[in-house]
Amino acid sequence: MYQVRLAVFEGPLDLLLHLIEKQEVDIWEVSIAEIARQYLDFLAQVPRVELEAAGEYLAMAALLVRIKARHLLPHAVVEDEGEEEEDAAALEEELRQRLAEYKRYKEAAAVLAELAQVRELYGLRPVSLTGEGPAAAPGPPAGFSVQRLAEAFAELLTRERPEPAPPPVLRKVDLRGAMIRVRRALRAAAGAVPFRSLFSRQASRWEWIVTFLAVLELVHMGSVRVRQSEPFGELHLEHAA
Repeated sequence: MYQVRLAVFEGPLDLLLHLIEKQEVDIWEVSIAEIARQYLDFLAQVPRVELEAAGEYLAMAALLVRIKARHLLPHAVVEDEGEEEEDAAALEEELRQRLAEYKRYKEAAAVLAELAQVRELYGLRPVSLTGEGPAAAPGPPAGFSVQRLAEAFAELLTRERPEPAPPPVLRKVDLRGAMIRVRRALRAAAGAVPFRSLFSRQASRWEWIVTFLAVLELVHMGSVRVRQSEPFGELHLEHAA
């Protein structure tokens, strides 16, 4: 993961922005040119970088430039103090939104990495619900976003904090059973059900992970559809006819 290394700070860029927002790091002591140089060096050394992650970095770097530029402008440029305060509030709100978006991306990336480890550890493959061997994986439907599902799952994990489970090597993965339970829950519902409703507060983190893997498999198989009425709105699942 990309780390900023400055005389006054060392760590991830989102943390630097957070500290600037809290006025724990002086914006005057932050060299934006040095941050940009380090990031370009980082890109040159990494064979593949996710475009979304790079886009978030650029957005936050641009926000840093705006914050510093605003501090460089003499107060006389802004005649109306009310307008100056309104501009500052808007800038702070944009910073909070950028931090929230970047946090969601990082949490989702961590969840996907954890799921990949589970799959590798157990050698999980697409599952057939009929028990007739591995199912063909047709691929996700149009408009489906694993990233968005992972973000929703990461938010649930952060908010609800299900109790930790014993090391996964000691647990049995019943992916087929989890897929059957998810399908039953969706069939029993009159319509689409909230994604979060599939995860019981009484269940462990391990059980949540297996349930989430089951949802991903069902969506890839075309057995379950994901709906979202508005950007960043709550996800709903429904049984595909």
